[in-house]
Amino acid sequence: SNNEALFELTSCLEMYDKLEEGVEFYQDFIDKDPFSTMAWYNLGIVYDKLQDYIKAIEAYEYASLIDDSFSAAKITDVPPKEIPCKPISCFLKPF
Repeated sequence: SNNEALFELTSCLEMYDKLEEGVEFYQDFIDKDPFSTMAWYNLGIVYDKLQDYIKAIEAYEYASLIDDSFSAAKITDVPPKEIPCKPISCFLKPF
């Protein structure tokens, strides 16, 4: 499915150190399909890995707004002093 492909793409981008290209890809994808929960979620993952934690939070929040049952993108309380010291993925709720 598209969702599985998007998730696998993120893994490949990280493996081949192409995360910057991933930002461009997901932004283009979102321009064409702005309600893609997985595209927003994966954009959050990419930003998180690039240590752009504010943009990661924004992307995860968009994924949650699109599908409020999508628990993977729900962020637990993030103490302000932790940003940008820890990857945001540390604060994501488990599935």
